[in-house]
Amino acid sequence: MPRTVLSGLIQASNPINDETKSVAEIQAAMYEKHLPMIHEAGKKGVQILCLQEIFNGPYFCPGQDKRWYDAAEAVPGPTIEKLRPVAAQYKMAMVVPSTSARLPACTTHRRRDRRRWFVPRQGLQEPHSTDERV
Repeated sequence: MPRTVLSGLIQASNPINDETKSVAEIQAAMYEKHLPMIHEAGKKGVQILCLQEIFNGPYFCPGQDKRWYDAAEAVPGPTIEKLRPVAAQYKMAMVVPSTSARLPACTTHRRRDRRRWFVPRQGLQEPHSTDERV
């Protein structure tokens, strides 16, 4: 018997877009901008919700500005911990891209963008195909 799985994707612009603001301020503003959309998706019955790459800050990878390394966090970390109850509330799995605080095994010392997804009953899941070295 066919089964329908409702999925969603959220992509949003940076509400601050001001380089003079701190990384923490930009992350907070991006989180606050996404939160109502996450709740809306949950209320609409979305079962798998994907957030954009580095959803809680600007996409800094092409420039490799070291200032954005401060956006890196452990996984699970504060972002996952804030989203965990929201995912559980709607029984929704979430793909939560983040910049990992773990350094890759290379000499450039750039941070890795790692995709994590959270299933309320199973906890944090590690993907097997997105752990490429930079």
